[in-house]
Amino acid sequence: MPRKDNLPKNIFLIGKQYVVIKKFKKKEYIFKFQNLEDAKIKLIQIEKIIQDLKNDSKQELINRKITRNDNGIAIIPLKNKTVIQSINNIIF
Repeated sequence: MPRKDNLPKNIFLIGKQYVVIKKFKKKEYIFKFQNLEDAKIKLIQIEKIIQDLKNDSKQELINRKITRNDNGIAIIPLKNKTVIQSINNIIF
């Protein structure tokens, strides 16, 4: 459903201030501005930084060397645990 105030996504008019609210990795970032143009510029900057962080994270994952145990089986570290998985090197 479109917004009634016609402001860009993540920009809100609160009182006489334009407020940029952006969430990333469970954190909320809030910036206040007197005019809409400054708020739009800040939103573009924030979105670029977030995209760069996501790209860096993906590239780091792609470049990570596969760790193997003594039997040659891959050891894959996840957030809260480690998975030991046999993978086909021909595919990867």
